[in-house]
Amino acid sequence: MSLKFGIILMIHFLYVLLAMLISSTVTACPFCLSKTSKLVYSGIFNHQFVLYFIYTILPFFIFYILVWFLANVIEEN
Repeated sequence: MSLKFGIILMIHFLYVLLAMLISSTVTACPFCLSKTSKLVYSGIFNHQFVLYFIYTILPFFIFYILVWFLANVIEEN
């Protein structure tokens, strides 16, 4: 990859990043300010959010350990 291509790629990345920061999800979502969206938001970000987040991440962690075990321990034997 040439330096010129890398610079062009970085400029495009910065344009996309700037567009993402400027744009608002409220303008793209007609339901974001409704009563239903407030109920959904309060149901997700409540006092049990951390527990549910851990439950969501836990299978990925278990599979990572399993793959590491299979790759390292079994390969040595």
